[in-house]
Amino acid sequence: MMDCQQNTDAKWLLLAAISGFLWVSLGAATGHGMLQGQSAIYFEKAQRYHIIHTLFIGLLAVIPALKWRVWIAGFWLLGMMIFSGCLYLMAVWDLPLNALVPIGGVSFLLGWATLIYSAYCLGKNHGD
Repeated sequence: MMDCQQNTDAKWLLLAAISGFLWVSLGAATGHGMLQGQSAIYFEKAQRYHIIHTLFIGLLAVIPALKWRVWIAGFWLLGMMIFSGCLYLMAVWDLPLNALVPIGGVSFLLGWATLIYSAYCLGKNHGD
């Protein structure tokens, strides 16, 4: 039997893999013209932000030198849950969650701002 001890990098990569699986599953479950009008627009936007941040969380898992990556991935994960999650719920069940969506957007922005700072620090530490 294989020992399945996980480090932090593997956990973030696993999270990205699960998120990617959910992205494909949600797209498949609601595809083929099932959603129309504003619901389709909400769903498309949720899917777009979901996959972009899923891919970047996976990328962070393989960049061990990057400071603050746990914070970056955490902000992006929170953004996916709030921003994309609310849009998915609005698209499928027409729930009035419009006011919560910008909170997820701010979380995405905090992740990107933290990545900018972390990249700056990485360059500074290497004499660039």
